[in-house]
Amino acid sequence: MGVPDDGRAARHGVDVTFEVVHWKNLPEVETYDAIYSDEVIVHFFDLGGFFARCWKLLRANGVMAHKELHWRHASYGDVTPLGNHIQKVFGFTGNYIPLHKELRLLEENGFRLEGIFEIPMADYQKTIDMWLKNVFGHRVRPKALAGEQFYKDYRAYLKAARRFMASEVYLLDIVTSRKMG
Repeated sequence: MGVPDDGRAARHGVDVTFEVVHWKNLPEVETYDAIYSDEVIVHFFDLGGFFARCWKLLRANGVMAHKELHWRHASYGDVTPLGNHIQKVFGFTGNYIPLHKELRLLEENGFRLEGIFEIPMADYQKTIDMWLKNVFGHRVRPKALAGEQFYKDYRAYLKAARRFMASEVYLLDIVTSRKMG
């Protein structure tokens, strides 16, 4: 399904189509020159299946790039009391894995690593700070939409995420290109 953009692509003379569709519903034909995702692959329980589909969707010399959070060490994936609270309040929010596991899945599914670019966590913390500021500054609306308790839980989650991300995960851009043959 094509969706409108905010006009930036046209202003820059880029011929592009934006689509909103579940990756499992995309046809398995070489369709795209590039695939980009921004902090969504942690919500895919079949990451290998996603990469396999992307490989089939990319034209020869196509590029896939995605930005994602990764554990610094596999042991950080152990569920903590905070993790249990997040699961209770929000349901399963992420399938975070160490970077080395993701790189292995990329290679197993036909991709060649072109580069890894780390985004400083301090930059991501600024993003969370703005989310907290906006949630608090506009607190009447989320409270009306979701209730007082959800609002409190969400603010607590954002505060914990800010502290948590300061020490336990990377934020990376990973760029890969389709292998030939």
